Amino acid sequence: MPRRSFACRQVLELDSKHVDTRLLLANILMKQGQFNQSARLCEQVVQLAPDHLQAHIALGDVYMRQNRSAVAAEVYQEAIRLAPDHIAVYRKLSRAYVDENLYAKAVEALSEALELEPDHAYTHYSLGQVYERQGQYDAAIDEFQQAVRIDTTYAEAYHRLGLIRTRLGGNAEAEGDFRAAIRHKPRYANAHVRLGEVLLGQERLAEAEDLFRQAIALDPFEVEAYHRLGMLYIRQKRTDEAKKVLATYEPLRAVSEEITRYRYVLSLYPEDAEAHYNLGVLIGGRGHYAAAAVRYQRALAINPHHRSARNNLANILLRQGRSTDAIGEYETILARHPRDAQAYNNLASAYVLKGDVERATQAYRKAIAIDPDFADAHYSLGHLYLQHSLTAEGQAQLKIYQRLAEKKKEK
Repeated sequence: MPRRSFACRQVLELDSKHVDTRLLLANILMKQGQFNQSARLCEQVVQLAPDHLQAHIALGDVYMRQNRSAVAAEVYQEAIRLAPDHIAVYRKLSRAYVDENLYAKAVEALSEALELEPDHAYTHYSLGQVYERQGQYDAAIDEFQQAVRIDTTYAEAYHRLGLIRTRLGGNAEAEGDFRAAIRHKPRYANAHVRLGEVLLGQERLAEAEDLFRQAIALDPFEVEAYHRLGMLYIRQKRTDEAKKVLATYEPLRAVSEEITRYRYVLSLYPEDAEAHYNLGVLIGGRGHYAAAAVRYQRALAINPHHRSARNNLANILLRQGRSTDAIGEYETILARHPRDAQAYNNLASAYVLKGDVERATQAYRKAIAIDPDFADAHYSLGHLYLQHSLTAEGQAQLKIYQRLAEKKKEK
């Protein structure tokens, strides 16, 4: 993608009014999380070509990413004026209306989409969600049932049906809905939790416990599973097990909302490099390094120049003992950012793990040459010298480290 970005900029240098190239660059920047630049480019394309449908759609999308849903709605309305039969724009418009709590308008937009394509399962599902938000449960049930009639494997629609029926006291029906959701999507962690709650209410404690455990195994960030399991253990006077589960629940609750938010963003915009990166940071921060590495890799597939994603991925590889792979990632960073002292320090650590003392020493020295006050590099280099009987050199580095550490304390 960086090559495409560079090529776009070259074309624009030759022809600043090349609208399709400008729009392509805007879409690339949007995927990289550079929403302000993307919005400016889309606005320029709309000015240059007022009837350019895709420019209006892209501009609405980037406004949504900037949380400017009211303005996005206006842009989507203009897109619909340009192409009244473009069904996807009605769904985008409804999402903007929902963000503005304009539910009646969202219903109207989705209803118009269904007039154009009556058997579109996702549109029925989206309309059901709007009705559910309004507390119009009968209408919501009708739409979710339409969705599963059209697509009998629609796990999310079964799940929403189960949630509403639980709320209305129809636990027997809800049990069937949640089981259908799990049948069609076996790794649906929240459906396991909700089914467990239904069974818990029926005093089917062993089955409920098994479902809560399965939910945690499927998704270690399914926070309600920990809470429900902990409460079940308390109810059964299994105090030690309850304490252990709830000790995990409390700190997880602090990040679960953010994790849910980024997952939702990625369900709408799967090529959002920044959302993948931020989700990786949250997951990695809770010790799930392999899952975090997957997110960093996805971010890099979209934006190979994402320095933080590459650095974090390299750190995980190093933690996993994959020093050669980590070295490759750190060297990629340094090829683009040759004065990144932290990258040299990390590279040195990778060489230490690999047993290459000479290259590790060189990397630490480069880090210090770039940043003479880099305390950690002095400390690590000092210990590396001492481990290899270079006592004077090691003590000298550790003295510098102590001076820098004391200076930092004084601040």
